[in-house]
Amino acid sequence: MKKLIGFLLAAGGIVCVQAQTSISGTLDWEKLKIHTLITFDIKGSGITLPAGRALAEDTLFSQYFAKIEPFILSIPVDSSTTIGDWVVQGMLTPVVIDALANNAAKIPTVYSKDFNALSAQYIIDLTDVSQKLVRHSRPADIPSTFAPHESAAYTGILIIAAHKVPFHGRHTTTNIVPCLFPKIWDTEMNLIYEKNMMRPEAFSVNTMIHYTKQSSIFQNTPSGIAPELEKIIGSKPLRIIAREAFGISPTDPVIDKEDALKIISSETNKELLRTGRVAIVLPDNTLIKDINEGMIKAESKTPVGFDRR
Repeated sequence: MKKLIGFLLAAGGIVCVQAQTSISGTLDWEKLKIHTLITFDIKGSGITLPAGRALAEDTLFSQYFAKIEPFILSIPVDSSTTIGDWVVQGMLTPVVIDALANNAAKIPTVYSKDFNALSAQYIIDLTDVSQKLVRHSRPADIPSTFAPHESAAYTGILIIAAHKVPFHGRHTTTNIVPCLFPKIWDTEMNLIYEKNMMRPEAFSVNTMIHYTKQSSIFQNTPSGIAPELEKIIGSKPLRIIAREAFGISPTDPVIDKEDALKIISSETNKELLRTGRVAIVLPDNTLIKDINEGMIKAESKTPVGFDRR
């Protein structure tokens, strides 16, 4: 997409538009959506209405585009990489990031009462970029156990990490933090689940992990589970308490080996992993990440090697 440079062709010359904008919003990990509100100071930019209306609206969108892309690139894919890292490594093209911002759902622009400012809201669905990060054509093997281990058939897997847990290998506690593709480990540090174990075609229906809040599992329903969550993990999930957090960033829950055995000892339960029937309960304050002007500036440095061609 050709971005607006911010010039107004006027009689007798070219007038530079000083784009004065502010941005705010949130990344909602439960819904995998980015909500942004961007406001453009029309009066401060020198644009006059109604003649400059089209320029004001184009400038608003251009500034939204310029400000939201650094934030998108900062979103963690796993404990050690971000979307920006995947772009630098050539695993994801800048065109995908452009399309993600460009295809956002837009709530119509609104002028302030004095017509000195223009605002718009954009909603980005991260499900699409999550699917584009899937590279495997067949699921990797899920660990198995040779020792017999009785296990019931469950409708989903629910890992509860609603409070701080020990940070594996460090003398501290932490909240598990969300990312697009967390891993699940057992207490002997065996890898139980990662994105390549999920069927590629299942990503069109489910994400690898669904994050949810604690109130979603204490509902006034027969199962106690919120209806939207029950669509993912069913009414009789295996409920597991997270014991630790693991990773360079604490994105990965560690579960008891006994709980892990309940999953890997049954083909029915392994299928829950292969189809993304997994949810993690996190504290409410970790499910929402605020977006503000200071954060955008801090994250706006283009990664080394980032090439938009």
